[in-house]
Amino acid sequence: MQKRNHDAVLVTLADRNFIDQAKQLFSSVYWNAGWKGDYLLLAHEIPEKELKWFRDKGILVKKCEPLYPRRINRNYSSLVLDKFYLFTPEFKKWKNVVFLDADIIVRGSLDRLARVKGFWAVRDIYFRELSEGFLKYGDAEFDSSLDYNLDKPSFNSGVFAFSTNIIKNESLLKMKKIFESLLKSHNGACIYLEQMVLNLFFIDSWNVLSYSYNLWPYFLSQFYKVNVTSK
Repeated sequence: MQKRNHDAVLVTLADRNFIDQAKQLFSSVYWNAGWKGDYLLLAHEIPEKELKWFRDKGILVKKCEPLYPRRINRNYSSLVLDKFYLFTPEFKKWKNVVFLDADIIVRGSLDRLARVKGFWAVRDIYFRELSEGFLKYGDAEFDSSLDYNLDKPSFNSGVFAFSTNIIKNESLLKMKKIFESLLKSHNGACIYLEQMVLNLFFIDSWNVLSYSYNLWPYFLSQFYKVNVTSK
């Protein structure tokens, strides 16, 4: 491993089903991005013997207690809620945190993300407004007591970066309360529930990253087909 810059940490999360993806992500960050900060895995109920590969590579491991005791719905694991742990005071040991979902392949430098001030993410290409992140079925109505403007733009929570000076002692508690309110008022009817929680938490305080940090080749092919070949 390269000589480390301990001011920044790159993080992904995984359970037993995503171990290989996490390995692939860290490998691409090492070889393609030349990342010189720390590496950390948020491990969701992964047996210790399956964490050896990460520890042997110098990758830090944080074992996460589930923030919700069961699946959010039949297709949605509570694994994703582990992202909230990034906003706890223990992460203040670094100046900056960069988070990437485990299904990502990194193709270039991430150094700029290690120097951001505040919270940064990429605009969501599908759910452009917060209101579009709610499933349109049943009798679920948004809890008006939460008092959010759902016409505001939304970001994708697969890639984000932030400076840890934004972390407050109560950040995790506030995120859990937003999650519980959404779960109660909508019966889990958010398409990506942890993404909605983060969007509501940072609704007036996030900054926009370039789409180059969160590209999906399929989307690009469809965008080209609709916007270029149709002209």
